[in-house]
Amino acid sequence: MAGMAILLHREKTRVLKGNEFVAISTCLFVVISSYNLGKKLQGEFYLKKYFQGSKNRSVSKRIALLEKASNPLSKYDFYGTPLSFFTGVEYVRSGDYHRAIEQFELAKKNNPYHPVLLMKHIQSLQSISNFEQAKPNCNFLFGYHKQYYEGLKLVSWNHFNTGEADSALFVIEHSGENNDSYKADLA
Repeated sequence: MAGMAILLHREKTRVLKGNEFVAISTCLFVVISSYNLGKKLQGEFYLKKYFQGSKNRSVSKRIALLEKASNPLSKYDFYGTPLSFFTGVEYVRSGDYHRAIEQFELAKKNNPYHPVLLMKHIQSLQSISNFEQAKPNCNFLFGYHKQYYEGLKLVSWNHFNTGEADSALFVIEHSGENNDSYKADLA
């Protein structure tokens, strides 16, 4: 690359011919493509390492692996889940809910309709008693992802803690699950 720059600098006045232009363009394309491929493979390598040995590592080491895996060309796992979601989950495991919330909000920018992401975000907000901020996520989850019973329990719990007991019971009654034990917990 530097050689091409020197060659072009020395021969400023000369116009590149067709073949020279193609050769330089091809070289530039190969260099950029190689860099992009390297970044993508680096992200895949660290992500695979994270998934393979997650249980045997400390939370800080798992977060470090996710940070190494995350780059502009590798922001998602194999299924389209943002890597910041997994970083948020690791912060939840460590009990740092504020940093987890930051990561979940970052992940929502990349995939705002991910139901498990919404549930973890709600759960983190509820862990620090921030029920009001969890309401938009709860409304979205109840409106579009009624098949996730665990998420509906979070939605119901959020309604209950904001003084909306009737709404909490409504969510549970319309979940389609056998929910007598959960209704008793709310009563």
